[in-house]
Amino acid sequence: MSPPAHGLGMKKKIPIALAVVVALPLLGVGALFATREKPDGPRVEVGPGVVGVDTGGAYAWIVRTPHGAVLVDAGLDAKGAAILAELKAEGVPPDQVHAVLITHGHPDHYAAAGLFPKARVMAGSGDLAMIRGDKAHYATFGRIMSAVMPLPPGPPAVTGLRGDEQLEFDGARFRVIATPGHCRAA
Repeated sequence: MSPPAHGLGMKKKIPIALAVVVALPLLGVGALFATREKPDGPRVEVGPGVVGVDTGGAYAWIVRTPHGAVLVDAGLDAKGAAILAELKAEGVPPDQVHAVLITHGHPDHYAAAGLFPKARVMAGSGDLAMIRGDKAHYATFGRIMSAVMPLPPGPPAVTGLRGDEQLEFDGARFRVIATPGHCRAA
């Protein structure tokens, strides 16, 4: 006796259904990134000495100090092309970046942090495990994305911050404020 005809058809439909289940969220994320509002160009000057540069999906902020700069986030590009180009245009060599302050542990905020040899790299204590690669960045969807697009390595050393702290680098003052929500680790 031969197996029912619907059994073979079902075996073919399962891989197709799985492909659709995986493809739809990926297409949704792609559409979200394509339609989100962007500033007029890759560089945004928000005030004297504060410039944001598009690093391919997230901005890194360069805050000028009397003798260099501090970065707030370091983007998704591990080579730091946009950041390095802006620093060069402003006459700031990489070894005059005093600190990299990472707002949260998602890879689009820390990838180029290791490019600045004299910078203190700092992030919220709750994000350190994600930045170091000791903890998954996302749930199931994130694991699928990281299989398609490998995560950048974290910087070699990161100091944890508690929040409600005052920092000073080369005369520039920063107040650390914990704002949990976007990143579940924070």
